[in-house]
Amino acid sequence: MTKYSVDYDLHRPPPRDHVRGSPKISNVSAVREHLLKEIVELESRLEHLKSASAQPDFSLMQTYREMIQARKDLFRQLNR
Repeated sequence: MTKYSVDYDLHRPPPRDHVRGSPKISNVSAVREHLLKEIVELESRLEHLKSASAQPDFSLMQTYREMIQARKDLFRQLNR
């Protein structure tokens, strides 16, 4: 009978402090400001797509909506 060793941590992401490029949550106001800038930029891109005279790209519009919603959700979580 053969026993196998199973490594359950194989696909687990590294701890948050080891991830490069993650924002410093210690400065919450800077993260909030950055999120607001991104939301405004994405909303303006979405409005530009809506008003374009060419054939609308509905998949890109949906992507912008999802990106905006994700940033708004994170912004709300930071304000708790």
